[in-house]
Amino acid sequence: MFYKEIILAALLTVTVAGCATAPVGTAESDTLERRMAEQKRALDAANDRIDELSVKLQLLQEKLFPGIGSGVVYAPEAPPENLKVVKLSEEAPKVKVLKTAKGKVRVLEASKKGANRNVLKKSNKRKKKSVKKKNRAAKPLGPKGLYSKGQNLFLEGRYASAREVFSLFTASYPKHSLADNALYWLGEAHYSEQEYKSALKSFLKVTELYPNENKAPDAMLKVGLSYIELEEYDNASRTFNRLVSSYPDSVAAGKADRTLKTLLSTKKDGSK
Repeated sequence: MFYKEIILAALLTVTVAGCATAPVGTAESDTLERRMAEQKRALDAANDRIDELSVKLQLLQEKLFPGIGSGVVYAPEAPPENLKVVKLSEEAPKVKVLKTAKGKVRVLEASKKGANRNVLKKSNKRKKKSVKKKNRAAKPLGPKGLYSKGQNLFLEGRYASAREVFSLFTASYPKHSLADNALYWLGEAHYSEQEYKSALKSFLKVTELYPNENKAPDAMLKVGLSYIELEEYDNASRTFNRLVSSYPDSVAAGKADRTLKTLLSTKKDGSK
């Protein structure tokens, strides 16, 4: 009987100790979960920032080197026929050298009339330049100027204004060599502001209207990524598979393949 009482007392001690330590373990677990959640949020924010910078870098490269990878070659424009050649050095004004009675040399300008003529010429040149600037401002930008404006707005983070410009471009110049680029960046401007449905529409249009142009693989990649953001994972998988088979040698295909493997791995982990 005595031994039973000792064993019972020991069991009670262990039970009470276990109950006392349980809240501590739970508190530590909660703290760990909070830290993991905070780290995940920080990592997601960092990834979003990296994606944003990557997109802007892509656009900046396209802007600085427009002929590389785009299939568009820009030949330097010939100077206008009536362009005046400006000499690097001008002749010094004619002077008269007069000797004074003391033998000193004094240098004078050729004449006041000549000086006045120079002032008048400069004034006329300024007026002509001012008129030319006004005329240039009045002229429409044209396709290249309009596209460049959209690029600049996007790089400045003015996505709404960039969308307006790219939309105007695609409506005005649907057959231009930069039309697929403009439509692609219209989608990127939506994607950057998490407007994934609108972005998806633009990217799909690129793949449908310009399947043989340089932006088609990138657009198809963004179609898949837009589907992921919209949680349409089956559509995303089909899109990535199609990209790999349609454009196997493209950089976008490599990214699609890696993303597809991640999707499949996530599905397997979720089904366990």
